[in-house]
Amino acid sequence: MTELLINSDRNNDKHIKAGDVDVTIRPITSDDIEIEAAFMRDLSAQAKHENFLSSNRELSSSMISTLCNIDHINSMAYIATVQQGANEKQIGIGLYAIVSKPDEREMAVTVSDEFQHQGIAKQLANHLIEHARTNSIKKLILIELCSNYKMRELAESLGMASIIDPKNSRQVIFSMTL
Repeated sequence: MTELLINSDRNNDKHIKAGDVDVTIRPITSDDIEIEAAFMRDLSAQAKHENFLSSNRELSSSMISTLCNIDHINSMAYIATVQQGANEKQIGIGLYAIVSKPDEREMAVTVSDEFQHQGIAKQLANHLIEHARTNSIKKLILIELCSNYKMRELAESLGMASIIDPKNSRQVIFSMTL
């Protein structure tokens, strides 16, 4: 794994160095609809399969809008971006949303193939964990395919417990009490 150098600026965005690339981690905003749509569209077939259980799924514009318009308490999302010339390009997202229990959130983390294994997913997850703690969320869960070894490695590195999903033996449920 590439060493990450972290610092902050006055806007509370986090700037990290992943290899020789400058990466910004920041909360998603309603202005990010275009870069979020491009990020989701450009994910590899494997990443789409691991995240959506389908290799050709395209998120609807209403789903993209929902991802970009969060309330910062019941739902939260951070994105990782890089500069490409004058444009910002999204390379990752970490998010959580309320599921069925008021003090529990389901989280997800996705990083584009080209930027995996550089610590970006863990940085996104750590931002979510800290934000959840600040907002008195008691538990985070992560539901993944058993075959998704990258997420298993991430969950284990975060200290999450795991069980096989009792409703679907092809899935594992990772959890963390905060």
